[in-house]
Parts: sequence; structure tokens; C-alpha cells
Amino acid sequence: MRRISVTIIAILICHAASSQLSATEWFNKGKKSQGEKDYKAAVDAFKKATETDNTFFDAWYEMGWCQNELANYNDAVLSLTKADQLKPGMSSVIFELGYANEKKGSYEDAVFNYRKCAAVNPTYAAAWYHKGWCENQIELYDSAYYSCIKAIEIKTTYREAYDELGFACYKLKKNEESINAYRESINLDPTKSAGYNGIGDVFKSNYKNYDSAIVYYSKAYERNPSHKKAPYNIGWCLNEKEKYEEAIPYLKKALILDVNDNATRTELGYAYYKSKNYDDALFHFTQIMSSNNKDELSRYYAGFCYYLKNDQYNLQRMIDQLQSINTTNSLKYVETLKKYIK
Repeated sequence: MRRISVTIIAILICHAASSQLSATEWFNKGKKSQGEKDYKAAVDAFKKATETDNTFFDAWYEMGWCQNELANYNDAVLSLTKADQLKPGMSSVIFELGYANEKKGSYEDAVFNYRKCAAVNPTYAAAWYHKGWCENQIELYDSAYYSCIKAIEIKTTYREAYDELGFACYKLKKNEESINAYRESINLDPTKSAGYNGIGDVFKSNYKNYDSAIVYYSKAYERNPSHKKAPYNIGWCLNEKEKYEEAIPYLKKALILDVNDNATRTELGYAYYKSKNYDDALFHFTQIMSSNNKDELSRYYAGFCYYLKNDQYNLQRMIDQLQSINTTNSLKYVETLKKYIK
């Protein structure tokens, strides 16, 4: 009979010892790993604890918390739902469950969780804020307005809540209230760009005051040059002001930050088209068409570029593609472009 090596015996002994750990011992191992921010090891240990004792509330909760930290939101929902079943009405559990649903994009479920959390603990400012954030995502702006007001009443220095309040007011056309909320956000932290972008949105979309919008978007861009929102909107406003050559550098910067953003490509292509740089315009419109066989504006403006380049073949090709898209807008574009067929 072959001898069993010392190493194999040691492994078997360790395995036997580990399999005999109690749920509490597994939980304590998990807490140690959690404290060391080794969340994967913590989840493994908490899972062992729940396998040993399926009613171990703390293990289910901490496992869900760590799964949120690991961005394993589907697993977190399962763990935290079990924790909530074991001890209903714990605001910390319900909040984490809401957070998991928020992060996985289940905003209606998240709103339900945050509403329940705030009902259990009405002074939980973060629950009100996150509820408002999710409500803005699903266009429940009146509810978001109320939620953000509640968050600010509880915590007057809650900068992010002022941003969400500003956004809800912007969508509700409460323009001055929106600007005031964003200014509060700026006062709390002038280094952040969100408040400046928000005021820019109010001036751009609601007041149609593009000069003022550009002022605020420029301030946002100074503070966060790695985000496309400000340079895109500056370029958009300059296009509206028919300052196409000035718009181009901003739109190019925005496109560098997100090369797959067709909205930016459309604005950039349009700026080139209006600047009579038809080849560069067609380059961007063609990029859009390659990625989206239903995009109407790129085909419409490409049609004009082809007409101005005396390319009747490709003008007709754009008309045919718009005809096949067959929407109210695309058919309207067809009728316009047909006037340029010779």
C-alpha cells in the first residue's frame, strides 16, 4: 500500500478542521476579512456561515453589504432580501437593498426600498436622497423634488441632494429654484462641476440663453475637463449661435472623451457641414450610419453634403435609406432631399 504523503495528510486535517467551524467562527473570519477590505474572502466566509446556519441574520446582511462593495448587485439583492425576511424593518438592511437595486438599474424597486427605509427611519437623509436620485432617473420629478427637500431638511450640507433638487426643478421648469439649488451645491464645494453644469442646463434648455449657458458650462469644464458634458454643451450652444468654427474644437474634445457618442458626432458633423467642410462632415456622418442603421439626422445632413459635392448618386442613396427607415421624420427628410435631385 502506498504511503500517504505528509502534505496530503496535512491538507486533509486542515479541511476537516475547517469543515467543523461553527457559523459564528465563519462569521468572525468574514468580519476580519471585511475589516481588511478583502471583500471576496469575506463573502466566502459569510456564505459558509449561512450554509452552516441559514437563519444567521448578521451573516446574510454583511454578505450583502460586501457584495455591494464588489458590485455583485444581483447577489446582494438575494442576500439582503433574506436578511430582511429574517429581521423585517431594519433600516440599514433596507437601505443596502435599495442601493443594490439602484446600482443594477432597478430604479422602481430601489424607490420602493428607500421609501420603506425612510418610513422606518424618517431622519435617514441618505434614504431620501437616493430615493430622489432614482425618481429623477424614472422621470418622477415631483416625487424627486419632495424627496430631495426632505434630505436637505435633515442634512443642510448635503451637496448631492442640492444637485438632485436642482435637476428635478430644472425638469419641472422651476428655473429660479433650480438655479438656487445648484448655487447651494456650488457654495458647499466650488471644486465640483455638477452645479455649474446644472445652471448651464437651465439657461440652455429652459431660458434658451446660450451666452449664459456657455459661461456656466465653461466653469464646469475648468473643474472637470475629463467629462464630456461641458464641452459637448458648449459646442451645442455655439452651433445654435451659428458659431460653427468655434464649436468644432469643443466638440472634438467631447468626442475624444467618448468616441462612441453619436450625439457629439452629429453636432460635430453638423458644425463641419455648416462650415462647408463637407468631407470631414461626411466622415462623422458615415461613422454614425455605420453604428446605427436607423439614424435619421446623419443621413439627412449627409444628403445635403452629397448634394453640395455634386454627388447625386449618394444623395439618392441617402434618400433611399431614409425611405426604408419609414418614420414620420425620415419621410419628411425624404421629401426635403428630393427637391435637390437633378
